[in-house]
Amino acid sequence: MDLAYASRKWGRKTAGKGSVWKANTTASSGPCEGLRRMGISACNIDAAWRQGVDAVSPSDFDASIAGKENKWMTNFERGVAGR
Repeated sequence: MDLAYASRKWGRKTAGKGSVWKANTTASSGPCEGLRRMGISACNIDAAWRQGVDAVSPSDFDASIAGKENKWMTNFERGVAGR
């Protein structure tokens, strides 16, 4: 499998997944829960995070990642290379 194929696959897999993203993030308790599990109790960003999630519709999410296969591939390459 080459990166171009993987990039196209990412595009197919993420197309129309805004409703899944919205359901998962809406059901989440927010980023502070994970920080609390690591012993960091001074976290007050849940309200701002929730406000941001509530402001994005599933169609907004879909539009923001549509056609970003090349960006995904570039970021994958950078991550693998450690840059």
